[in-house]
Amino acid sequence: MSESPDDQVYAQLAAKAGGVEPLLAGMFAFLNRRTDFYVEFDPAQTPKASMGFPKGVAERMVLDAFRKYPTKSYVESPPQAASSTTTAENSSSRPSAPPPPQPPLLQMTAEGKQVPIGNGGIGPNYYWTQTLRDATVYIDVAEGTRGKDVKCELRACEMKLAVAKDGLLVEGTFEDPVRVDESMWTINISSPPQIVITLEKTRNTWWKHIFIGHPEVDTNKVDSTAKMTEYDEMTQAQIRKIMHEQREKQKQKSPPFKEDEREEELFKQVPI
Repeated sequence: MSESPDDQVYAQLAAKAGGVEPLLAGMFAFLNRRTDFYVEFDPAQTPKASMGFPKGVAERMVLDAFRKYPTKSYVESPPQAASSTTTAENSSSRPSAPPPPQPPLLQMTAEGKQVPIGNGGIGPNYYWTQTLRDATVYIDVAEGTRGKDVKCELRACEMKLAVAKDGLLVEGTFEDPVRVDESMWTINISSPPQIVITLEKTRNTWWKHIFIGHPEVDTNKVDSTAKMTEYDEMTQAQIRKIMHEQREKQKQKSPPFKEDEREEELFKQVPI
């Protein structure tokens, strides 16, 4: 699905509200206070009502708007398709041909750079995409995370992001300065929840990484015609698998500390 010209506006509202649920609550509160959306009447008794909607119509409008778009399922791993032409007798007497090998999602060039995925790549705890004008960072967080749990410190040249249940997740210096006033973060209440950070570039250029020192992509291989707004479910599952493996490796390198120490350290690193 292609982006709408209003996506930026809605993303800013969601970030300001602190997530999808408070965004919807605020929107319906506005409709209740400032419009006739919640005014109902019985057409049989008030056939010429000058405001509001017949009973049940407003609620149906909300459901119709929701059902206008298909729901999306997160798939951990794609199911293996069974052959409908193979019988038990054939399978016991003749081994089935192995499936053709699939290229790994994360491919590297001879120079040790990542082949771009969505014109971006995979870093520690995150993956990212980009256009010439902006870059988008996706970070999986713990179940139950809400906007109030997130501490995001964003400056023109650097960013630090921590979450109450996960601790410090991302910290670094950008490859190029960003427009702070036009950059934002929000939470997708998916499974697992995901923080999405949109960074507006100060100049139209392809970044080789989000943060200096993090894995680089080969910018000679970006596809300026590719759509970066959505990954298919299989690609998302593979990306999250790689991110999970990298996070587990990082945990093994860092000594564990208690939950109360984690919270104390979090708020030392990211001031409120």
